[in-house]
Amino acid sequence: MNKAKKLGILMLMTVFMLLPIFSGTIVWAEKNCGGVETTLLECEETGSGAVGRLILDVIDILSIGIGILGVIGISVVGIQYLTAGGNEQKTAQAKKRMLEIVIGLVVYALLFGIFQWFGATSNEETVTESNTVSDNSSGNSTTNKKSNTSSSGNKKSSTTKKSEKNGASANGKKLMSTAQSLAEKMASMGFSYYNGHKNKNWSQAKSKKQLNCAEYVSIALQEAGLSPKNKTFYIVSGQIHSSSGWTKSAMKKYKDGKVYKVTTGIKKSISQLVKEGKVVPGDIVGSGTSSPHTMIFREKKNGKFYFYSVNTNKHKKFTVNMITKRTYPGSWKVGVIIHLK
Repeated sequence: MNKAKKLGILMLMTVFMLLPIFSGTIVWAEKNCGGVETTLLECEETGSGAVGRLILDVIDILSIGIGILGVIGISVVGIQYLTAGGNEQKTAQAKKRMLEIVIGLVVYALLFGIFQWFGATSNEETVTESNTVSDNSSGNSTTNKKSNTSSSGNKKSSTTKKSEKNGASANGKKLMSTAQSLAEKMASMGFSYYNGHKNKNWSQAKSKKQLNCAEYVSIALQEAGLSPKNKTFYIVSGQIHSSSGWTKSAMKKYKDGKVYKVTTGIKKSISQLVKEGKVVPGDIVGSGTSSPHTMIFREKKNGKFYFYSVNTNKHKKFTVNMITKRTYPGSWKVGVIIHLK
């Protein structure tokens, strides 16, 4: 076998070895990762999930650079080998450099696998989509185990006992059903995410085919008949903010206070709140950090916390699963709970 064929086979083997490295996907940032503003990388995860996501993205960038350098190095050494012209010293030097490059790539491939495993382990709590379909009225969240009798000995109403058993209240189930219906419409119409405050109702959002997390929740409430039309809000740092008068006090007074129970300034993890029975399916929860976010809690299932939510996705069109089966880690900090009675 002549030198040219040997070099061709070696380069082909190198390309196949690098394919797993090049297969990584880099996420170019628009906003932040783990609540920290970035200029290059973006992720939706928080806590250890954000660390894992960053590890994987940095590895992807390094892999591309090392892969390019590896191909260039092999090409240069190959040319030196072919042009050695029978000079034993030059041929030996070329072989030595080729061996060093191949060993370096093999070592990096091993490290690549180790870091991929570490990043995936750190990120295992956060799954952006799930293929498991579940009932909106699922009672998988932790049930309130308080006694069904009051201190006076009177039994609670059957409505209260049913709410505790099934998790979601009647209005909570209504909100989740409406959120599901809106998600299906948004996906079929080609909606995408945007930052800002320009939609106050479904008609405005439909004309633009864009909305954000707070508008999605606000419009779902409107469409379910659980809030006045054109009333929107958003949640950040454990407080409710509104430009349309839909504030904490307005919610608490809505229909003589029979619809909403609002708690602000919480600063607890979603895992802890669900375990304590303070967040049940159908509750609206908002961020306890400086990164604004507003969602509807769907359920806890197999250790994962599912929400109806929309989030930045590089302006790609939404899918139903992307909206209705969004998950966040149990460490996600909740600052506001809006319970629908």
